[in-house]
Amino acid sequence: MKALPIQMQIEVLENAKASFSKYNKMHSRFGLCFHIEKAISEHSECPLSLRCGMLYNMLETYIPIFNKRNAYKFKALKIESAYWWPIEESKKRIAFLDWMINELKTELQAIIKTLEGK
Repeated sequence: MKALPIQMQIEVLENAKASFSKYNKMHSRFGLCFHIEKAISEHSECPLSLRCGMLYNMLETYIPIFNKRNAYKFKALKIESAYWWPIEESKKRIAFLDWMINELKTELQAIIKTLEGK
């Protein structure tokens, strides 16, 4: 197993953000893992082997920036829990998604700039 390509990670996180924003008001029991897993499985370029569902334990492998160490920057809970934030906390989840997307875009731009310089 290896990380998804950076552009695909960005697309997955953008789709997860849209899904979270849309459905969080109605179904507040779903955290980021659910929406990211859903976005991975629905991505048209996602390898078929990743479309099996229940990827929660592998999300950090596919999107390395999505980890609790980085979530702490957005005041994630420092206890063992199924959720990194209280279930009703959506602003910190959105801020974390925005940060991950921006970090990956910056990384992608640096790669493109390096390749253009060669």
